[in-house]
This record gives sequence, C-alpha cells and structure tokens, in this order.
Amino acid sequence: MQQQQQSEHGAGVPIPSRREHTLSGGAGAMQRPASFAGNAAGGSSLSGHGGPFEADQSLRMGTMASSGFGTMSSTPPATFAQKDRGMSPFPSNVGPSQPATLSANASAGSGGAAEQDMTARDSFIEDIDPVLLQPLPTSVTPINYVKMTRPVFKFGGHISHPDTVNWSKVDRQMATIKSLSVKLTVDVLATMHIGRPFTTAIEQARAAFTWIASNIQYDPSGAESNDDFEQQEDPNAVLQRRRSRGPGFAYLFDAMMGALGIESHAVRGYLRQPLDTYQGAVMPAANHVWNAVCLDGEYRLVDTACAAKSHPLNAESKTDSWFFMASPKDMLFTHFPVAAANQFVDPVVPLAVFWMLPYVRPTYFQAKVKLLNLPHVPRLELRDDQVTPLVLCVRDSTLAVFAEVELHDPSGSGRIVARQPLLAQCMDYKGKRMVKVLVGVRGADVRGLIKIYCGTRLPLQPKRPGDGAASPPGKAQKMLGFLQAAKDKRSLAHDYTRVKDVDEEGCIKTVATAKTFPLACVLPVVHQGRNNAPTFVQPNAAMPNEFYIKEPTDGQLHLGESISFHLLPVGDERLFHLQLRSPSGQQHKFIYQPSDQGYILRHTVKERGAWIIVYHTDTDGWLPIVSYSCI
Repeated sequence: MQQQQQSEHGAGVPIPSRREHTLSGGAGAMQRPASFAGNAAGGSSLSGHGGPFEADQSLRMGTMASSGFGTMSSTPPATFAQKDRGMSPFPSNVGPSQPATLSANASAGSGGAAEQDMTARDSFIEDIDPVLLQPLPTSVTPINYVKMTRPVFKFGGHISHPDTVNWSKVDRQMATIKSLSVKLTVDVLATMHIGRPFTTAIEQARAAFTWIASNIQYDPSGAESNDDFEQQEDPNAVLQRRRSRGPGFAYLFDAMMGALGIESHAVRGYLRQPLDTYQGAVMPAANHVWNAVCLDGEYRLVDTACAAKSHPLNAESKTDSWFFMASPKDMLFTHFPVAAANQFVDPVVPLAVFWMLPYVRPTYFQAKVKLLNLPHVPRLELRDDQVTPLVLCVRDSTLAVFAEVELHDPSGSGRIVARQPLLAQCMDYKGKRMVKVLVGVRGADVRGLIKIYCGTRLPLQPKRPGDGAASPPGKAQKMLGFLQAAKDKRSLAHDYTRVKDVDEEGCIKTVATAKTFPLACVLPVVHQGRNNAPTFVQPNAAMPNEFYIKEPTDGQLHLGESISFHLLPVGDERLFHLQLRSPSGQQHKFIYQPSDQGYILRHTVKERGAWIIVYHTDTDGWLPIVSYSCI
C-alpha cells in the first residue's frame, strides 16, 4: 500500500543501476580523514560502470583503480516505480513528495506490517549508511553545519577557483561543432573534437560539459522496461539520439572523461524537490545521477543534466554554468548521494541536516545570499495577521531582491492556488547589502512556500516620447481663454499617465515580479488563524535611486485616516524633492528629517483612488517611488 501511494504522487522514483565491477584502490587512494574510518571497513559505496560498458570498462580498469575512488560497490533498488503507467526514472522534480514514514529502523516491527514496510522500502527507500544516521546537533543550525564542513582532497591537493575563470573561449569553440554525424562514437567525439583544441584537463572538462549541456535534450517521457532504459541511457545511444531521461547526461560525461584520461565517476543520489517534506534519517530512492571529477587532487562535482537549458528546473533557458565544477558542500543543499563517501566533505552531512536545509538554486551561491535570522528549523509559522521580518545579506549594492508567498492546495496535490507578493527592501549598512523581507500570509490555515528571487537591479527604463510634456493646446482652447485652459488643467490632473511609468489606474508598471530575477531559495511557511494579513506595497524596481519605505508598508489606505509617511534614501546623501500626489493631482511635499536623513509627511486621506509618492531627478523629471490605493 505504501508503495502504491508513493508512486501515485511521484515522491521518489529510483533509477535502475548498471552492473558494477569491484575495483580495489591503488597507491593514489583518497586520503580520508578520521570521520571516514567507520566507512572504510566496508569500502566506499560508489556506483560504478558496467552493463553496456563492459568493453570500455576493461580498458579503463587500471585508470579507475588508481583514481582514488576506493572500492566500488553498491546495492541500488532492483526496480523502479511506474508513474501513470509509464517508467519515470528521472522525474521533473516539480511535484510534491509525501512525508516519509520509512527510515533505517522501518523494519523494526512484527508480523505482516514489517513485511509490508520492507517491501515498500526495497522499491522506494535506499539502504542508509550508518554514518548518515547522526542527529542534528542542538547548538548549530543546518546551514552552519554545512558551512563548517571541510573538503576532502587527495594527498597534495589544493583548492581551485574555477568559477573565476573566463570560459567564453571554450564555449565559443564548442558552439562551432554542433552539427556532427550521429554515427560518431563517444571516444572519437571526445578525443578528436571535444578535447583536441585544448591542452589542460579542466579546459577539456569544460568543453565536454558545454557540449553535452547544449546538445543533449532532456527527455521527459518514460521507458517501457529496465532493459530499454539501460540501452537508451548508454553513452553511445544518448549520443546518437541526442536525448536522455537524465542519467545518460552523467554517463556520457563520464565516458568522455575516461576517453580523455581525466578521473571521473558517476554518482547516484537524490535530487531534492522544492516541495519535499521528508524528515529525519530517510533516504528516498535515487532519482538522479551526476559526476565527481578529480583535478589536481581536488574533488569537484558536475551536473550536465541540471545545467541543460531543456531541464524543467532551469528557468533561464540557457546553460547554467554553476553546475560545472561546483563545490561539494554547495551541491549538498540539493544533491544527496547514496554513499556517504561521495559527499567529499568532512564531517559527513547526515540526512537529518539535509532535510532541514532550505531549498536553494545556483543564484543563492552566486549572489552570496545569507539568511541571518532564520530559525533553527527553517520553517516559518505565522498566525492571524502576524508579520515576520526575514533578514538577508547579499553580495553587493548592484543586486535587488523580490519575494513572494506561493500557497498550495490543502489536499497535498501541490497545485498552486495563490501567489502573494511580499515587501523586500534593501539597505546598505556598514558596507554590506542588507535585505529585509516582510512575511505575511493572507489565508486561513494554509501552507505554502516563501520564494526569494535575487538579481541585478533593473536599469531605468528608456524615456518614451511624450513623457513629462503636455500636449500643445488646440485652437478651441486658445479661443476659450484662461477659464477653459484652467478647466482643462484640472481635468488633466486625473491622468495618472502624466507620471512616468504609471498606467491609467495609477499602478506602477515597473514593479518586480517572479520573472524579473532568478530564484535564489525557498522556505516553507505555515499559517493558522484569521485571514487578515496586510497587502504589501510594491516599490518601483527601475529607479536610478533607491528608497527604503519605513511606513506605511500596507498598500491599502483607508478613507479619512491620518497616515504618516516615512521614507529613507539608500546609499545616497543628496537631498531629494519628494511629493505625495493625490488622485485629483494635489501635491503634498515631504519634509527632510536630519536625524535619520529621511523624509516624512503626515496627511489625511480624503480621496479614493491611487496615491503616488514621486521624487524629482534632473534628467528624467518626476519618477514614481510607490503607489497606494484607497477604495
């Protein structure tokens, strides 16, 4: 029953393994720290080559034996789940997962229940390495636990910085060899086309990564059987079809590295999904394969499948270079290997820590996002109209942040029922780019995800013809004289479009959305109680200057209410001219407050419509900062 329930929701879909060879470590074996001692007796559990690779493997036995990956043995599940009457060895990773009920002690029962649990475990739960069963220390957060781990090197290895290298020359070279004969073998492609123009191992690895991610398409369809899956995911078959269901990306990259004489290995593990709700020492069946590469004694990870622009999680529609030579500790936020030794960090990160980490995307590391006030359990729980600030730190002042709450169907189907934007504002503080996100949920007893997006600040939108200039008066206006001109002036005051980047309804056109910046991280949120949280304002995202809105943060104003407006300029000590413009066009000036270098205004709302705060620039005239609504 558990197996049937899991397969219906697509929680964990195991990848069928290939037959493996047991290889003994050579003189260049990896130098393991003391924390690996408990795992050394049984050997390193690493998924090996085999199956269709027997001919190629016999040629590479000597190379793999001395590569330092240790003894290769693994016991992957013998079957993989059926989903919608079809095989799905590599899910799209966008659906929900059910709370796991099986762990390493799942069979600790009696009678038929234990047998049923064992049956479900064989198909959906991996055998857990004992070193992964450690609990999370109470004195450290999950993120800090991962940060404190150290990379594992071979003797004499050192830390490299491949993310600082300009790979444009290699990528351009690979763009010129797209149209190749499908009859080419992997060895010929690697040695004669991919690696031949380059002399260093890391350039050859980059060339193989770029070519695979750009020319192999992700195939979401399912295989009819395990044998069919094995044949189609063979590297030469993937090369001929130019398609893979997932594992073939890693197998093809590994075969190219073998042909070029570069130490590489395919790693089986679990690719985390945004809606995963597993807890504790639970290891779902492997649903993904990536690569570990050793260059100059340092282990780095490569995921050509996630880097491909056709992958469902790649929202950028271009090759994601972050997945080339990624740091093992960074990859552990989403990629958890079945074998503890394949983490390549010391100490090993246990499963209890992995499931408590926030779900992140490459932007999280590229923008150097730091979650500063995240609770020990990375989940926010709110009640009624409670608003909780979430404080972040990003790389520098060139970045901006957008955040939203994504509410899901209470039935657990994962269907999105609502998206509610949050208020995310930046402030430069002592040389650091600080971000405060006000989190509030409008909904009674709902669950969802807090999605934080981060990217480069939008440039000021180009000036459109006619902005800031009134149309010339016609002949009728000249004949009617002063009174008619005054009447026309009063009628034009209701035209919101006279303010740059404001539409006819008084809404700012250039506010940030989920499509403005790439996704950085995801946090679960639970709300209980009444549905009366505020509707946050959304500031203009395309201003040349930034302003921090202290109050009011609620986008809805109430008729007859006296409102205190308070704004602070960000990173600029110049004096600005700020105005609050009413729906009828009346202008109310802000007062400069030297104590905090801010601008304040207190005004009673007496009109319904859009109230817009604008400021004046020398080059573009009046620009909107934020718009409020009174209905």
